[in-house]
Amino acid sequence: MRKSLSIVTGLLCCFLLGQNLLPAEAAQKIEETQEAGTAQEGKDYVETTLEAEDADVTLTVRIRKESQITSGRIAVYCDSDLLELSEAKTGNLWETEDVNDKMTEDGKKGLSYAWADTGRQTEEGTLITVSFRASERADGQEVSVETRILELYSEQTVLSPAWKKKTDKVKIHLEDGRDKPDNEESNQEEASEEEDGESGEQKSGSGVQTGDDTNLAGWILTAFGAVLVILDAGRKVKNIN
Repeated sequence: MRKSLSIVTGLLCCFLLGQNLLPAEAAQKIEETQEAGTAQEGKDYVETTLEAEDADVTLTVRIRKESQITSGRIAVYCDSDLLELSEAKTGNLWETEDVNDKMTEDGKKGLSYAWADTGRQTEEGTLITVSFRASERADGQEVSVETRILELYSEQTVLSPAWKKKTDKVKIHLEDGRDKPDNEESNQEEASEEEDGESGEQKSGSGVQTGDDTNLAGWILTAFGAVLVILDAGRKVKNIN
């Protein structure tokens, strides 16, 4: 009887302890999840910088430290009349990455970048580096590149960044003699080739220009060749005799 009573008492104690602990553990887990999802609400998870050197324009998109991000998607747009997309390099921070450089939305051309991972990102790093080439029309003008945060997650939690659309601007200063239209460059190359050809023709007659247009070296070579032919013919006649 006493043994049975001890067993029942032990089970009851375990039940009561479980009733007290389980809600506490569940509450703690919920609290941790909420903290992970809302600890950085309204803060800058992502930062951008735009730089220009001559006709090369570079947008760098970085993730900030302790962001806790696991997946997301961004889009980058530019003025296609002034800038042309030339290259996009990812930072290789994630297990899965995808770049679509043929994206078009609301008449704007750009690219989208999506990524996903199983773990939360705690270190800072580069998400993607996008390179553009400025046209001649952009010289002296301020060009802009727009970055949009389309989706951002920390595991199952949807994150709300401080900004969802950001426009970076930079002024273009093209160096002289660079980034001219293709037809202008082609015309200059043809003119240069013609000048080189004329120069070559003038120098072929003599190393020094004397005002004599006759090809003296050509006449000398022709005469020397004729002499060799005559001598060779004379040898053949002599051998026959």
